[in-house]
Amino acid sequence: MNKKIASILATGLATLGLGILVNQNTAHAATTTNKYAWSVGQHEEYAPTYYNKSNSNAYIWNTSFKKRIHNLKNYPNTTWYVTKSFVHNKKVYYKLSNFGGKVTGYTWSGNLSPYVSKNVNSFSSDSSYLNYLNSDKSQKLSRALLKLFPNADISLDLSKKAAASSSTSLSLNGYTKTINLSMLSAKVIDNNQISNGKPLAHIETVLQSLGGPASSAASKAKSAQNILNANGYTSDKIASLINQGYKLGIYISDGAAASVGSKGYPSTIKNADDRYVLVLAK
Repeated sequence: MNKKIASILATGLATLGLGILVNQNTAHAATTTNKYAWSVGQHEEYAPTYYNKSNSNAYIWNTSFKKRIHNLKNYPNTTWYVTKSFVHNKKVYYKLSNFGGKVTGYTWSGNLSPYVSKNVNSFSSDSSYLNYLNSDKSQKLSRALLKLFPNADISLDLSKKAAASSSTSLSLNGYTKTINLSMLSAKVIDNNQISNGKPLAHIETVLQSLGGPASSAASKAKSAQNILNANGYTSDKIASLINQGYKLGIYISDGAAASVGSKGYPSTIKNADDRYVLVLAK
């Protein structure tokens, strides 16, 4: 399913293929003639993600624009969630916050750039794909997950075939043994859901843990690791499988845009279908 957005920002998660979270939120256009004014609405945890463009001074202002409360250069590796866009003093500004909302305020749109992920089919070799996973700003979560699979051979072919397959029935021509890690599930404790003074437990897949609301890459990877461990895929087991010749297929978009218009404003962002592909096969 491809989401085509012409004039307003679409954010959230679509349901298609291996590793796609079942949740979606669409930004609502503001009632104004200014085409750059919009808000993501109630579900701010699914806001589009941005990063700081440079190491120079770039300030975050308070709501009255009378005080500089933060400097973006002090947060070089932070993922920012943009929830609102509007014009102030003839410039486009964003309302932004980091994970957890400890840092929030307003900044000039030119200080930030959206994460943009590349389609796995755009790569032609294992080495070029691995370089993308290890270096691209949109691949924070991929890098956190790769730490769970040290010494694994990353297969572009496997990643492509798994990404094109369905979540419940992998179609991996050329592979005789497959382990669909994305669909492994386990009971997890949800500290945000309390009943009778105790946190509730629910069943969650690796896919769901990776595609949940805004969280750090490290914490998402840790949640996925807990589910892998619960299913017997400990670090020792994974190392054994890799030694047996299993390769890793991985494709993570994690809320990044598929493309951005020439000016890079939120109204020109086209979001990709969020995908969380993780599979071992040989």
